[in-house]
Amino acid sequence: MNDVTTSTTVSATTAPATGRSLVAAAYIFAVVMMGTTMPTPLYPTMSAAFGFGSAATTVLFAVYAVGVVAGLVIFGRLSDTLGRRPVLALALVLSVVSAVLFLAAGLPTDGSGVDATGGSVTGLVLMYVGRVLSGLAAGIFTGTGTVTVMENAPAGRATLAAAVATAANIGGLGLGVLVAGCVAELVDDPLTWPFVAHAVMLAVAALLLPGVRDRVVRPARAERGRFGGWLPTLQVPGVPASVRG
Repeated sequence: MNDVTTSTTVSATTAPATGRSLVAAAYIFAVVMMGTTMPTPLYPTMSAAFGFGSAATTVLFAVYAVGVVAGLVIFGRLSDTLGRRPVLALALVLSVVSAVLFLAAGLPTDGSGVDATGGSVTGLVLMYVGRVLSGLAAGIFTGTGTVTVMENAPAGRATLAAAVATAANIGGLGLGVLVAGCVAELVDDPLTWPFVAHAVMLAVAALLLPGVRDRVVRPARAERGRFGGWLPTLQVPGVPASVRG
């Protein structure tokens, strides 16, 4: 028995996947993807508060794409070594930090309510960093989140799981714009409260994460290497030979 436990560590739950675990995985996926589009409807308000133009807005979109690509290339296969939940937890942390950075950037320094001003260069830098972190989280979830949703489908529900994963991904992107826009219209501080709401949603996602099934069998520490499997492996994009034609 000792030989078995030292050779591998199973990070998966022994209970079979259920509808509850599927919903939890889909919720986490959707909430993280929401964070990637929440700033979009707020850009006009940010532009007025910070005094930046279209060039800065373009950079905000561009750095997000850099984060997504980096997340896909660097962290694409990390969950196969560490397990799904640790990697999803990493993405949740990145999303929370991104929300906090946007919240800090939007805090008014002069006036109050919708007339508040005071956006600074520091605030703009915080938004750039927040967008990169949001992109990293999205890149991680694009691969790992989809697989996790599929693995949490009850037996015989693979088609349903594929539909749920797609809905969580695309639906989360749409909900981010909708929620941010609605919250901004209802509050006096449109550059802060949308990100407070998102941080609360992410906190709920963190509470649900332990209930998500993880089917990855982790190697023993000695087999995982010096860094315990946390060292990312560069994954060069490519097309499998079987489908190149």
